[in-house]
Amino acid sequence: MAKIELDNISSGYNLSKVNANFQKIEDELNNKVLYRDVVEGEPNQLEVDVDMNGNRILNLPDPSLDQEPVTLGFLDSFYANAEAAAQQAEDALAAIIAAIAGGVPINTTELVTERFSGNNATTQFTITEPIVSAGSVLVFISGVFQSSPADFSVAGQVITFTTAPPSGTNNITVVAVKAVTVSVVADASVSTTKIQDGAVVTAKLADNAVTNVKLADNSVDTAELVDNAVTSAKIVNNAVVTAKIADAQVTLAKLAADVIAQLGVEAVPVGTVVMRVDNQVPTNWVAMNNQELEIATYSELYGYLDAAITLTLTNGAGGAGTSHFRVPDPRGYFPRAAGTNSDTLAVGGLLGAKTQDKIKAHTHPLGRYLGGTGGLQFVGGGGGMQDITSGVTQNNGAETETAPKSFGFNFVIKAK
Repeated sequence: MAKIELDNISSGYNLSKVNANFQKIEDELNNKVLYRDVVEGEPNQLEVDVDMNGNRILNLPDPSLDQEPVTLGFLDSFYANAEAAAQQAEDALAAIIAAIAGGVPINTTELVTERFSGNNATTQFTITEPIVSAGSVLVFISGVFQSSPADFSVAGQVITFTTAPPSGTNNITVVAVKAVTVSVVADASVSTTKIQDGAVVTAKLADNAVTNVKLADNSVDTAELVDNAVTSAKIVNNAVVTAKIADAQVTLAKLAADVIAQLGVEAVPVGTVVMRVDNQVPTNWVAMNNQELEIATYSELYGYLDAAITLTLTNGAGGAGTSHFRVPDPRGYFPRAAGTNSDTLAVGGLLGAKTQDKIKAHTHPLGRYLGGTGGLQFVGGGGGMQDITSGVTQNNGAETETAPKSFGFNFVIKAK
């Protein structure tokens, strides 16, 4: 504070000068001690530490320089804004991750980084590249992260700041995810050279995703398929045609178990009869043992048999009806081709028809049985009846049929 200079009173009593000097003292105390103003040209700092003696400093303004004191309220607001900014940064990173997870490839060419120079007046800046979304934009001013919408907003490719950024060269940094256009693969454009060996596995194919038009002719060969990768669920009906498969490329190793099983089901038509040397009946087959089957369940077998032979219809419980049918029963019968042979010497009968025991017509010398010890008599060469009394054996066995030697099988028929 400058020194107080008073007017001298050279002689006598001059009340006006006395009052003027007191006024000067009052003004200096009021303006420069009690209510201090900065005096131009004078230092403006304390020379020693100030002891507040337990009292508070009130009405501090928000700081604008690093060395300024702050209030507790300002710190609360600062940390709240810092938390919001951190959350926004997290959300922006999540948007980037979501873009990756959504199929948008992210690398150094898809991340847009642009810098602008503030001038303390301009509030809008335009990103030169289209971006994925406003949430994927990160903004920094002089290295300090800015939060949205408190500090800026994004519309299209334009960033608008709430307050004009301060002047500086390239002091505004914007990082955003560039919008990437994913083109649809043209029909018949994926050839064998475009696919890495073993790259196409089941997990990479959506059900019914591989259609006929998506494959170039001869593009799928053995090297392009992982073993068991092609399941029936991965192929649209009628999608795989001959032109799409190179010669000798489909091996059993390339087919999943369910496809092989399906091939077995479709390769053997309904109505096929097989002889087995066990009592097992495979899936989709039934034993030929006169059993009753529901027509609704075995409609294919019923349609096949009904068109070929006369079936017995039942009620499913052994009685007459129309809901079930009996499976033909060949047990104990020798199989024989139906119809008449081309030599006309053998007749096999009708399809599905059973025949009884037969003995072909033949002749014997006329004779008679005398019984007892008389033996047999037959007509001799010179006429008259001659007795046979020895060398004759009679077989009175208990067999019920005349049959050749045989080997037993179980018959099963394809039902589905």
